[in-house]
Amino acid sequence: MTYLVRNKTNGFTLIEVMVVITIIGLLASSVLAAMSSTRDKARDTSRLSTVKEFQKALELYRNANGGDYPCATVACSAGASNAGAQVITNGTARSAIFDGVISPYMLIPDEISAFVGNPSWGSIVYRTGGTLTAPVRDSYTILFRREQSVTKSDGSIINAQSWCDIRVGPNTNAVNWPDANYPNCF
Repeated sequence: MTYLVRNKTNGFTLIEVMVVITIIGLLASSVLAAMSSTRDKARDTSRLSTVKEFQKALELYRNANGGDYPCATVACSAGASNAGAQVITNGTARSAIFDGVISPYMLIPDEISAFVGNPSWGSIVYRTGGTLTAPVRDSYTILFRREQSVTKSDGSIINAQSWCDIRVGPNTNAVNWPDANYPNCF
């Protein structure tokens, strides 16, 4: 009697290969989702660092220019108020005049962001404050746009893709500070 012996090769079946590919695909998609969240958080952290450097540059400008912060939209002249004017500092609609004024103290990194709404705005907007009489430009607001929601120390939440503000100075001219609807960033 003769037996037919089959040679069994050591390999994988098509089903086994498809199961492994499916598992790898699921793991890769979950890792990419986690990385996207981390990337957004890193961009927010980087922008916040830029805002802190920008604030230092504003203080350097103030110390060198008689105690006034820079004008937002026009070249400053002696006694110019420019109170309430705002300038986009890092989007595609940024102002060359303001860049020239602040550039001896800081080069603000350019950013073309993909925020919902107006992407040309970038994520940092500067607004001068003060009054039409002395002190002329004694305060400012920086609007900062976050990509991720954040819970502040007081328990309030700033939603993702929304603006918050950082105010510095006595804020004497309430008419020129229409940012009351934005929460404080900290």
